[in-house]
This record gives sequence, C-alpha cells and structure tokens, in this order.
Amino acid sequence: MDFNETDSLLQWDYIFTEIADTRSSPLFLMKDPIIPITIVAAYLTFVLHFGPKYMKSRQPFQFKSAIILYNAAQIIINSLLLSRFIYHWKSYNWICQPFDSSTSNSAMMMVYSCHLYFLNKIMDLTDTLFFVLRKKQEQVTFLHVWHHSIMVILSWVGTKYSPNGHSTLGCMINSFIHILLYLYYLLAAMGPAVQKYLWWKKYLTALQLVQFGLIMIHQLLIFAPSCNYPSWTSFCIIPNAIVFTILFSNFYAQKYKTKDKIA
Repeated sequence: MDFNETDSLLQWDYIFTEIADTRSSPLFLMKDPIIPITIVAAYLTFVLHFGPKYMKSRQPFQFKSAIILYNAAQIIINSLLLSRFIYHWKSYNWICQPFDSSTSNSAMMMVYSCHLYFLNKIMDLTDTLFFVLRKKQEQVTFLHVWHHSIMVILSWVGTKYSPNGHSTLGCMINSFIHILLYLYYLLAAMGPAVQKYLWWKKYLTALQLVQFGLIMIHQLLIFAPSCNYPSWTSFCIIPNAIVFTILFSNFYAQKYKTKDKIA
C-alpha cells in the first residue's frame, strides 16, 4: 500500500469515524456512507430504468389495501416522531439550541429519534415503487425523485454527525407535514367516494413551501456569533431548501395556477 492509499484511508477514517457522532454511528445502517448511497442508487436504478422496463408489457398492479396500510403506517410513524420532537423542543432554545454530545436520557432519545427519522426517509422511497408498479410513471417526476433521494442522504448525514440540537426543528416540521400528506394519500386511496372531499390538496403544497421558508430562516440563526451549533449544517440544509422551494413553486404554479386561470 503506497502513501496516497494510506493517506486516503486515514482521511476516510477521520471523516466517517473520528468526527462522527459516537452515539449514532453503531446504529442500524449508520456505519458508513456507502449504505445510503447504495440504497439511493438502487432506488434510482429501479424507478428510472428496471421498473418501467419490467412493467412495459404488464398490467398495473392493484395495491389498494397495501397502499392504505402503508399510508396508515406512515401516519403512525410520523406522529411518533412529531411527539418526540415536540417533547424536546418544549425545552429547547428556538433561537439557538446548542449541540448536546452527552449520553443523558434526553440526548439519547433525540439521537434515536433522528435515527428513526432517517429510517423513515428510506421507507418514503416506497411511494415511488408504488407509482412504478401501478404504471403511473408520469408521477415519477424530477421533483419527486430528487426529493426522496436527497432526503435519505441528508437525514443520514444529520444522524451521523448532529443528531440533536438546532437543526432538528426541520425534522419536527417535516414530520408534521408528512402526517398531513399521508393522511391525504390514505383518503385518496379509498376511492372516488372519498376523493371528492380532498379539495384541500393544493394547500399541502403551500404548507410545504412555508416549511422550507421556516427552515431556512431558522438555519440562518446558527450564524449568530453567540450560537454554539455546527454551522456546516446550514450549508447542507439551506441550499437544498432553496432547491425545494424552486421545484415546489414551479409545481404549484403549473398544477394549480394554470387550473385557476382555466376556471
């Protein structure tokens, strides 16, 4: 092994072992970045290539019962996450919540909550699998695929390096939004008799845009000189929130503003 190989291994060990959070690193799927990258790569390969190719000459699968159960499970998991995050944020400083590296019960509960949040982002990939297997490939948009893919990566990074403190407000807000989203999906899966009451769909997209705005503003507070929280988290979160804002704004304008003009 030459010097360059040794140096690369040392850098890898430093980034993914030495500076990683020692409490979250031993948890399921948290050992190294190859894991989330492989999951996302497999997801992209299936939903963009093998899945559509497999379904090309086949009838769409009917997953009504499975989709109802899946959405119900998502509501339960996100409700659990929301309750945990609210419990902690009752005592957190909303202006600047420092990072807690201790192994206290409170700190460890937040570590486990962030880990569950990451696992839930992997579970979210099932949304797209249902689209592909039901031959609804038009719903597999760049917005949808980017959103699901990047959230797996970002939630892994957050859990690996900063699984509590200031940035977890975004997890709390996102869990609340997902309860509403999966409630909508659950009701929509019940058929036309229920779907006619889902006039509030467009407000979910509006709420998501509000979510991104709140998260960006909250992350900017980290840059205050008195705030003792890793500023690098904002360089991960804010650019992605900007991309989400642009993509969701375009989606909202195309889907709802156009309809309003036609009406």
